[in-house]
Amino acid sequence: MVSRKIQRKHNAFFFINAVLVVVGHGLRNRISNDIIHQYFTALPSLFLGLLLGVVLSRFFNPLIFRRIILLILIVVGVRLFITGFRT
Repeated sequence: MVSRKIQRKHNAFFFINAVLVVVGHGLRNRISNDIIHQYFTALPSLFLGLLLGVVLSRFFNPLIFRRIILLILIVVGVRLFITGFRT
């Protein structure tokens, strides 16, 4: 099972990430009805991903699970970074 320390780190990362996204949209005056609609549309996927992560963490070696999550975060981060420079 994934340790509490790792879970707290992931929770902190995603919370800070979410706050920065909202602040970024606010600074660029991009918070509109469309953004709010997209947020609520994404909520079921977010909850499903959270539930899936909790369930899968029980079946994987904690080290392997941590590496899989880290790899996913790196790929998503690089894609967001590249996309940010293109716009």
